[in-house]
Amino acid sequence: MKNIVLKKYYLLYLAILAFFAIFFLYIKHNIGNDSSISEWLINYQGGFTRRGFGGEIIILFANLFDIGLRKAIFLFQSFLQLFYFFLIYYFFKNFKVNILQLFALFAPIFLLYPVAEIEALGRKEIILFITFISILILSEKKISSKIPNLIIFFLLPVVCLIWEQVVLLFPFFAVIIIIKNRLQTYSEVFKYLIVLF
Repeated sequence: MKNIVLKKYYLLYLAILAFFAIFFLYIKHNIGNDSSISEWLINYQGGFTRRGFGGEIIILFANLFDIGLRKAIFLFQSFLQLFYFFLIYYFFKNFKVNILQLFALFAPIFLLYPVAEIEALGRKEIILFITFISILILSEKKISSKIPNLIIFFLLPVVCLIWEQVVLLFPFFAVIIIIKNRLQTYSEVFKYLIVLF
């Protein structure tokens, strides 16, 4: 019973955060000097540029649906933010939480931070978080280890073209690979990590 009540409060908390995230993204998308908008404009139009793939996707999306670039960025940021909250809810919904985990879930530095600190809202870091939590979800016991391995092999290079700081999360991905594949020796770990990374 206690867990069901906690889930309801947690879902309500995420819904309120999602509402304010979309609201603030809507307000921000017309501000001319907002860094969370400008970083999505980096693209390959002038040649290969690091972090340019995200801008290429946005430009393609804007041209495909014949909408303005700022509106395309707003829609893309809103979708990513909502998808992130959905993944967070899905990942934590069956946890048996203790007081420390409860404190971490509702801590201002975790989910509330992008909404409380508007400059952090809509930035490309969200793609790193979505990628990592997706790999965690796909690493459940009932799912084959081939799926997370393939996702890491194909998705991380794409994410690296959007935001290269994903390499800072490689040790965390490596731990997931080691645990999911039940690697026992250094040679197995080395072989898997060389192939996947």
